[in-house]
Amino acid sequence: MKWKSPKKIRNIQKLRLVEPTDVLVCARVLKALPEGRLVDAICQFFKHAFMEEGRLLGYTDGMDYVLVANLLDEASAVRFRENLVRNPVSDLRVCETPADAANLVKPWGLVAPIYLGHTVTARLAKDPDAVMFILQRYAERMDRYPEGDYVFPNLSPELYRAVKDARKKSPQ
Repeated sequence: MKWKSPKKIRNIQKLRLVEPTDVLVCARVLKALPEGRLVDAICQFFKHAFMEEGRLLGYTDGMDYVLVANLLDEASAVRFRENLVRNPVSDLRVCETPADAANLVKPWGLVAPIYLGHTVTARLAKDPDAVMFILQRYAERMDRYPEGDYVFPNLSPELYRAVKDARKKSPQ
């Protein structure tokens, strides 16, 4: 009998998550902070990156977590930085992107302890701005493809109207 050799599991370290042309914005937060302050800083960074449709990456560097937002373009990076300045968190230090960041980054879920990832996710799921962003994307999808069959269902007519009305009221 001939046995198949097991397939090798891909090592995340060998994947290239960042290309040379990608737009990165980095910030540092001290790992030793109390959990509440650490979560506040990470949530603020990730919330604004999420709302710019950026990928959330990171790595550890000594005593710090280095949070990395991989954004779509330079305009997104400018808006992202402006949002961080407008909504400051004292423990979050925006920094220059290191030259070797592309070689250091991993998906955020592989950098943080699991409890921290769950806490940040739970907090973002309750954030009204993040929730409205998601609902607005659903409404945009419904406008573009009204008859689609999706894993995530369309909004109810009442919620769709409320989201569209809220979009008209809020400045872009």
